[in-house]
Amino acid sequence: MQLTGSQQRQLCDAFEDAFTPAALRRMVRFRLDISLDTIVKDGTLRDLVFELTEWARTQGRLADLLHGAYSENSGNPRLQAAYRDLTTVLKGGEPLVVLREPAQAAGSPRPADGYRLTLRDRRLFIGRQELLQEITGAPLQVRILLGGRRFGKSSLLRAVEWSLVPGHGPTLGQAFPVFVYVRAGLGSAEETFAYLAHHLCAALERWLLVRNTPASERYPRFLQASVEEEHIRRCLQGWIGDAPAQLSADQFERVLQQAVQKLEGEGFPGLVLLLDEVEHLDDGAGRPVVFDTLRRIKDAQGGLSSRFGLILTGHLGLRDYHTAVGSPLHNIATTHFLGPLRRDEVGQLVRQRLDDEQRASETGIGDTLEGVFPFVGGHPFLAHQLVSRYLDGSGDHASARLEQAVAACLDELDRIFVAWWNESGHSDGLGDPERRVYRALSGLGTTSPSQVALATSMSVRDVRNCLQALQANGFAREKPAGSWIFEGDLFFQWVWDNYAPPSPVGGAAA
Repeated sequence: MQLTGSQQRQLCDAFEDAFTPAALRRMVRFRLDISLDTIVKDGTLRDLVFELTEWARTQGRLADLLHGAYSENSGNPRLQAAYRDLTTVLKGGEPLVVLREPAQAAGSPRPADGYRLTLRDRRLFIGRQELLQEITGAPLQVRILLGGRRFGKSSLLRAVEWSLVPGHGPTLGQAFPVFVYVRAGLGSAEETFAYLAHHLCAALERWLLVRNTPASERYPRFLQASVEEEHIRRCLQGWIGDAPAQLSADQFERVLQQAVQKLEGEGFPGLVLLLDEVEHLDDGAGRPVVFDTLRRIKDAQGGLSSRFGLILTGHLGLRDYHTAVGSPLHNIATTHFLGPLRRDEVGQLVRQRLDDEQRASETGIGDTLEGVFPFVGGHPFLAHQLVSRYLDGSGDHASARLEQAVAACLDELDRIFVAWWNESGHSDGLGDPERRVYRALSGLGTTSPSQVALATSMSVRDVRNCLQALQANGFAREKPAGSWIFEGDLFFQWVWDNYAPPSPVGGAAA
């Protein structure tokens, strides 16, 4: 069975995220027993991936390609999602088969290995406690969480999830959390409604499996519980009389009503949908209809309105997100722009990592704690990456090992930095205005939006929007009294090495 254009795009995006060009060549040779050079001679990673998937499509080997890629790098989240969503399609089955998400290995000392950083370990979720408490204190509201790629949006949703899964039985004020990674390739509003309903049923069934387990084990088991597709179908059939691959808006609302009633019997006053990476819902996936329906449910008097919450995450590169998500839904939502971690929180993160790997007593650790922050600013992903490479380094002097770690990050994170700088103009990285402001800010030091506006020939309003975007990507920080400062020497060094040096004024070149 062939993939639709949207499904092939999901596969290509997953391959770009999971492989470098060299790793892609190895995978094709080892897993498909063919040289990539016989398929495509040269090009960017995006070109290589597209031509490879086109070749596999015409040769009837898409299933072999997907299985081989997953076998080669099963730890990549986007590849996991593509494998989960597309395997049954390629085998001729139903596209909406829900499998449990692979859980982070218990006790894993390396949360960022394989560039994976969706945290499910409470010890490693550091910072953003005030926002977490605000969300969990009122989980039945509508919220939009915006931030850059790998900036902790998914981890914050997971923190909401584990905070709401009861440790000692349901308590008043909690809502049942349903985490959904919104995959690319959903073809219509009806497919999207069915996809959400499947995840809702699966989460409820997982809860019923683990509700009587010891409190300390409940959340890990909740994540790891496996629910057969047949159980999900029976759940939907019991609620609405059918389990189709597509649901109407009215059918989806009935699913929500049935779920809420069942949860009330379990002691939950409502449920909250945690929709991660919702920018994958484009107009082709029926986004206007989906969000109109969700808004209608929240607007209704009584009924589901007071028993249903919604939290969406999206990349901050969507500066028009208020419009794209928003016309109906944004008007009733509270929007949160994720901010960077504080210096003391980054220090706490570093200490936790050193403790986990039993390295906290080494000579020079204090210098390491002080040395990490200037390079990473408040970016949690970069902090984890830099610490991992520091711990893998050699030499007796902490400063020398830190220099080695910085050099390793500049080399190994190049592909990620390219996506963040985003000269190709995708929706999940910096845009031209943000790059202009970044260049100016990096040369001005502590400054004001009006000074940046003078340096860039932009309006103060546009500069403020760009500064907010840079802060939500981890590259700037607002200080008291409204001043701003550039952060993150690691990314700055990469920009300096690969593009025209950031200039203190003018900043017009992007």
